[in-house]
Amino acid sequence: MKTLHKITTQIITFAAFGVALLLAGCALAPEQRDKPKEDAKLDLYGVLYKKDGQYSVTGICQKSPAPLPEGASKYPACDWAAIRKRLSFDLVTLSSATNDHALCFVWGQPENQKPHFACDEYKELYKTAVGMNLLTAPWLAAGAVLSAGTKLPVNVTLDEDAFRRAIESALPTEQRLEMIEQEREWRANFPVRKANEQYYAQRAKEAAQLERTARAQAFEDQVSKALAEAQQRFVAASSAASKSVGTPVCSPDNRMGYVEQVAGDRIKILIKGRAVSKRDAIYGHGNPLGPFKVDTQGLPFDLSFGRQGIDLELPILDPYYLFKPHSNIRIGGGQGDLIWDEGRQWGACGWQF
Repeated sequence: MKTLHKITTQIITFAAFGVALLLAGCALAPEQRDKPKEDAKLDLYGVLYKKDGQYSVTGICQKSPAPLPEGASKYPACDWAAIRKRLSFDLVTLSSATNDHALCFVWGQPENQKPHFACDEYKELYKTAVGMNLLTAPWLAAGAVLSAGTKLPVNVTLDEDAFRRAIESALPTEQRLEMIEQEREWRANFPVRKANEQYYAQRAKEAAQLERTARAQAFEDQVSKALAEAQQRFVAASSAASKSVGTPVCSPDNRMGYVEQVAGDRIKILIKGRAVSKRDAIYGHGNPLGPFKVDTQGLPFDLSFGRQGIDLELPILDPYYLFKPHSNIRIGGGQGDLIWDEGRQWGACGWQF
């Protein structure tokens, strides 16, 4: 009973002591940081970092209320969740943007507790605030008294003056202000810069289109010339004097055969086949002699356009193909049909089957 009375007395005493410290802490609490002027806000942030005992500033980024268009800032957007865990600050006002307090067990650290990094590596930037500690975690402090005697956790807060001095030692004011001014100019000139980029991008697009059109027209001119020359060769090769029994002959629609018999203006022809090409061999080769079309009529969709039909050999539809100066051709096998036709519809050609 005496023990319970003693514990109760300790709790009441501690509560009274806590209230006193709370009032003192409130009185000593730092004033609210001055908000940056609206015309001064650029939402630029940096991280204060210590290496080998020397402070430096790294990771400068921007965090505008609304995401800035690409290219509107010289700096990337902040990863706010990550930057808040570090010693981050507003580049314009030098005010802290980090979670700037942590619990440090300064009177005999419990074995299962480790001090926050700020209590050790960056301790010169922090100060204790017992009153604030009791405000934020009075139950934790009370528990520490009841279970561990004098082992009290102490809340630490950022010393703004020391923090600013560290920033200025790492990033001299003149250099920082120059960076800010450059960012202001960069953002102010963004509309003009964007307009110029769009203008030159459009000009480049138009120039590229003109170049493509010119290349296409030059190719079409070559195709037309090759076709006209092929027609002339056919006319010269279709005269009666150029054909006799055994002569290989070709038609404007790319059939090929041999003369079996001549009867005046008509000839009897053994059809051997027709010029063919692989379905996809006709695309993108820039060959003005062709072929440019193959006959896919009657084929299912997957053979006409799918991968299964890539190697199909199909009849060539472009006229006078066999009268163009190809280095080689393919003649697809026919049924060996015998037909009579006007001799002028066939021209002697040098292809063999």
